[in-house]
Amino acid sequence: FAQAGFPLCRTDDLLCIHAGYRHGQRSSRDVRLALAFAAAALLGVAPAVPTLLPNGTYHYAMRVGSSQIGTTTIVVRHLGATVEIDEAATVAGQTLTSTRVVDAHTFAAISYRGDADGKKFAVTVAGNHATLTTGASHATIDSPDLPFIISERMLAGFITVAPLVNATGLAQFTIACLCGTFAAMPAKVTVATRSGLTLSIEGAAPALRFDPQSRVLQELDVASQNFSVVLESHD
Repeated sequence: FAQAGFPLCRTDDLLCIHAGYRHGQRSSRDVRLALAFAAAALLGVAPAVPTLLPNGTYHYAMRVGSSQIGTTTIVVRHLGATVEIDEAATVAGQTLTSTRVVDAHTFAAISYRGDADGKKFAVTVAGNHATLTTGASHATIDSPDLPFIISERMLAGFITVAPLVNATGLAQFTIACLCGTFAAMPAKVTVATRSGLTLSIEGAAPALRFDPQSRVLQELDVASQNFSVVLESHD
């Protein structure tokens, strides 16, 4: 699946995007949330904390300019101590289905199973090691005491970034990238706003825009290719 999806292995292909919200203004949602917390404090009741990446089905469109080139649907299920994330993507004439399991508290990767046009592969994470299994072949990469996010250059890996950063407070993690070869790619948050993150990945600067409460990804742009992924609907 090396030719489709996000070009993570090419460091000159990813550029940052703006957060998409006006600086210095508080939304009506901010005001309502502040009032809810104040009322809860007066009553001695702890307010409910919004669920990060809540259960649901999320439909995204992939575009180059104004032309749609693919779609991807992501299904999120919270299952106690873990979260299961399924993806079904079609782009550039290729199809990919995948299931990844992440820790419900940190959103760090635990395992991954993928099928790209009939080619099956799996990744398991144990401590600082991630192991790719393809048939009888195995390959292992390491992360220096940082959580893994598994990405095959589709969207499901990216939707876990904002929840992981929010849940852990970490500004660094490692991408276990299925990008033709199995590679460990250090990633660092360089800019963080209430509704956006800009990352540094081997010299590139991808950026994400998300809902500030749930951390659900709303848009990802690759400006150098005029490429974008936009959330169209949520069931």
